[in-house]
Amino acid sequence: MCVVSMISDFYRYTYPIPSEPIPNTIPYQPDEYYGWTKIRWEEYQELLRKAAEYDRLNNQPNCVDPKKEEFTKKVEKVLREKGIIK
Repeated sequence: MCVVSMISDFYRYTYPIPSEPIPNTIPYQPDEYYGWTKIRWEEYQELLRKAAEYDRLNNQPNCVDPKKEEFTKKVEKVLREKGIIK
């Protein structure tokens, strides 16, 4: 398993985004969505960049599972919609 895949798994299971918003279960925080903040998103992106470089240097480029890549895109889309990231 490549490092990018491991990092994606950690974030996917630690900070999941529900398929449908769950009403009234979490108080609304304008700068957070299910544990995702601007800082957490930036840290995640930086880890993915560094992991991709490590994987490239160790002959495992582009080894990300499409489902994990889809999760990253979904989180980005939701955070943009919520105004947490630009």
